[in-house]
Amino acid sequence: MTVAYHEAGHVVVGWFLEHTDSLLKVSIIPWGKGLTYAQCLPREQHLYIQEQLFDRMCAMLGSHLAD
Repeated sequence: MTVAYHEAGHVVVGWFLEHTDSLLKVSIIPWGKGLTYAQCLPREQHLYIQEQLFDRMCAMLGSHLAD
């Protein structure tokens, strides 16, 4: 249950932020060394503005908010 909340934290926070990548899939089933994951479609972008970096950090840290 904790793992599901953790991954849901990434997804929910990323959904409400403007500058995050599109979500591809979420898995709470352990796969290899990575255990669980929330996979996004990356953009072909190498330089980010401050708002984009802040939104990406918030989406990554959203899992700790949900735990």
